[in-house]
Amino acid sequence: MNSKKFAMFLLLAGGGLLIFSLLNKGSDKKDAPTDDPKENQQIQQETVEKKVSDATPPSPAEITAAKLQAKDPSNPTTWKVKDGTPETSRMGSLAPKNYKNPDGYKLQLIIDPRGAAVRTARLTDFFQTVKDKQLYHRDPDNYGKTVAKNPKKIKGHYTVLRPVEGKDKEYLSYGTEKYKVTCGTYSQEFVPGAENWRKTKAATNDTQSSVTYELYYGYQSPDKWISTFTLQKTFTLAKGSYSVDVSLKLINHLDKEIKLEIEQAGPTGVAREGYREDERTLAMAVVKDGEVEPILRAVKVLKEAKIGENSPLGKSDATDQSVMWYGFVNKFFGSISYVKPLLSDQLSAASYNIEYFGKAIDADVAASAEDLKRTWDTSIKITEIILAPVNEKNSQMTINMDIFIGPKDRRLFLDNPLYSKLEYVDTVASGSCGFLAWDWLRNGLMWLLTFFATKLFFGNYGLAIILLVLVVRVILHPLTKKGQISMANMQKNMAKLQPKISKLKEKYANDKQALSAETMKLYKEHGNPMTGMLGCLPMMLQMPIWVALFSGLNTSVNLRNAGLLPFWLTDLAAPDQLITWADSIPLIGNSFNLLPILLCVAMYLQTKMNPSMNSATATPEQAQQQKMMKYMMPIMMLFFFYKAPSGLTLYIMASTGIGVVEQMVIRKHIRERDELAAATETVVDVSGGGMRGSRQKKPKGPGWQKR
Repeated sequence: MNSKKFAMFLLLAGGGLLIFSLLNKGSDKKDAPTDDPKENQQIQQETVEKKVSDATPPSPAEITAAKLQAKDPSNPTTWKVKDGTPETSRMGSLAPKNYKNPDGYKLQLIIDPRGAAVRTARLTDFFQTVKDKQLYHRDPDNYGKTVAKNPKKIKGHYTVLRPVEGKDKEYLSYGTEKYKVTCGTYSQEFVPGAENWRKTKAATNDTQSSVTYELYYGYQSPDKWISTFTLQKTFTLAKGSYSVDVSLKLINHLDKEIKLEIEQAGPTGVAREGYREDERTLAMAVVKDGEVEPILRAVKVLKEAKIGENSPLGKSDATDQSVMWYGFVNKFFGSISYVKPLLSDQLSAASYNIEYFGKAIDADVAASAEDLKRTWDTSIKITEIILAPVNEKNSQMTINMDIFIGPKDRRLFLDNPLYSKLEYVDTVASGSCGFLAWDWLRNGLMWLLTFFATKLFFGNYGLAIILLVLVVRVILHPLTKKGQISMANMQKNMAKLQPKISKLKEKYANDKQALSAETMKLYKEHGNPMTGMLGCLPMMLQMPIWVALFSGLNTSVNLRNAGLLPFWLTDLAAPDQLITWADSIPLIGNSFNLLPILLCVAMYLQTKMNPSMNSATATPEQAQQQKMMKYMMPIMMLFFFYKAPSGLTLYIMASTGIGVVEQMVIRKHIRERDELAAATETVVDVSGGGMRGSRQKKPKGPGWQKR
């Protein structure tokens, strides 16, 4: 090879090496820009960290950590969440049941990918307002489109669960939020932020719909992503059911044991129901001595709770009181979560080591509804979850939960075998009075009311209440009649004895003991007229019926948005609100309620017709008491029932109105009886004295002979 050829060879070789070096540098994936802004940001962060490390020598701890990671790249300090696509899912349907859809869904759920949580839960058969319900029944097929066009005016279907915009974060229901991982000697806690679960499966058939989300934890090796463990969450909703089956599956992919702690959110965002007071309740139940014992914490406890601080509610494996379920409910609706035990003969899931918590949160009113300003956030922590190495028997574990989302209906809870066993019916507030609270009587009357409404009046509960009042009045009429007659007889007897009693009071004005003795002697001689008071006993037997109906009507979800007329008394679970205005007036509120005023008038007429003492024979004290009762009782009832549910007021109004008519009939009967008795009574007037048989005979002398 001559010198020219050798120089040419060196030139070509050097140029080739230069081009190869440039190409190799351009192919470095670590520094190459990507289309994902998050990945570009991560590259820039790694570059900055590299520059800092070049300027500052690493500490011994950093060197040790780097060696451990290089030796064992699967330790938790290198793990992270593999972010998924933010894809929400819709389960169930709000479509009306008709010939096209005979077996419809009771719920519609929106699943949020953040924590695989329930963002909203709406009910198919219930609505936010009466106007929404009326609009739906006018055109059910196009109701959804109408709501979409007017979201501010039309509230739509009733929403049981909804997000709560807290001052620190957004709270969602039933999200899987926090994890603590222990692998070997390493332990790390993960608090996911905006990471999304991956939607991996969705299926719908003729009977149910389901959706599955997965969350992957692992690390990035030089050439691929390696999963260490997976969380798989599946929601299943069946048609015609208010129950949602949730399964949380934990899968270990490593050849070493993993220990987990998981925090799972419970229900939140339950709105206020009830006009007179906030009846939201943090509900739970414990197993004590083999019996289910519900525990209810009223929303007023929130005023005393510290914001943002978890309040322990108990544990599933407690020796004395094992927590079985927990939930958040209002007057008519709610959501309850129950972790199913591993063993079928158990009620509480003691095998899972679950801790239950309630936390008071202060919502951002600008972003949330007013009734969510201060509310409950609920959660559970499942500890000591052990996953064996991959391919071994216990490398996977599934935690199953039953979540109820729907109305608090007694019949619904009692007809469901699981809910009946768990005593969900105790979340329905009785609102009754102690020893007069007879469940069998209340349930029987409410069954009869529902029968009248659904079978006779096409769902009109107002007419059903009036018919129920009429039936009760007819059944009790013999007792009422007997009581009225006894009261009338007592009044007559007292009128006859009143002059003699007045003389005794004058004679023994300074000797109360003697007055009492002489009065009792007078009663004994002429028959105690006060025994007529026993005639009030049949009337007192009506009290348990009143209490039972008060309790049933006040807590029946069937009366919500159910009415009597399309323009008045449209919601029997609320005041009638004939006229409304913006600013609240003390003692009145922001509505004019006509029905309580009509009730006040009817009660005044009834008290005026009640048997009372004759003004001529009554003492001044008795006359004053009668006058006060005549006016005070109707006024008290006006204030008591002014903001009460119109269903209750309608029952009392109908009972009072029918009672006035009944009293008129009974009093007419009493007058006719007295007139007949007066007409048949024979009075003989003998001059010179009374009747011969009534005159005292003269003593006979010793020489007396009968001629």
